[in-house]
Amino acid sequence: MILLVISKKTSYESYKEQIENAYKLKHIDKAYLDILIKAYNQHTRCLETLLEELSKRSIAFKHVNKSDEYSDLESVGCVLTVGGDGTVLYANHLVGDKNIPIVGLCSSGLSVGHLCGYLDKNIVDLVKKINQQEIAFKNINRMKACIYKVDGSSNINTSFIINDFLFCNSIPSVTTRYQISLGSQIEQHKSSGVWVSTTMGSTAAIKACKGNKFNSNSERF
Repeated sequence: MILLVISKKTSYESYKEQIENAYKLKHIDKAYLDILIKAYNQHTRCLETLLEELSKRSIAFKHVNKSDEYSDLESVGCVLTVGGDGTVLYANHLVGDKNIPIVGLCSSGLSVGHLCGYLDKNIVDLVKKINQQEIAFKNINRMKACIYKVDGSSNINTSFIINDFLFCNSIPSVTTRYQISLGSQIEQHKSSGVWVSTTMGSTAAIKACKGNKFNSNSERF
């Protein structure tokens, strides 16, 4: 079994030419450009250090970018993400319903890493624990949705999610019409849509919209 390392590309790395052109045209200021470059440098340094430490300890691993396609999950014993929460969420979709643990390494102080268990300063300790199989994994509750169109044209089963999903019109500004039922109680609604969050997602955007924060061990949503 191997360790699958999935790393993101920073905004500066992905759009360097466009960003530098925007700076030359004074569409962005020097302070914002410096932030993008700093995040890129921190991420690059973190990734290089991690890969070096893994090689030092002769840990079998495969490194891919988020943009790469990778389907050989049968040989993967653990996924290690390098980036922020977005990279963890990507890995979750990749893993799907397979019982493969995910470890998040936040690669920059400028990244959002609520779902990451380790920071860039903890790389040596992280690799040591991976090598000695001492990482304590935590089970979390995920969620999926089964969407049935009224006309019967298609049924959609979403992948398992860690955070939240929004059910709405394909054009978000258009009113969404739907029916909600629980047992014998049925209600017709018209609104911007239905926004559902797991307990892990209750600390993010939905909390900013007056949602309740739940303990991550709770089975509520």
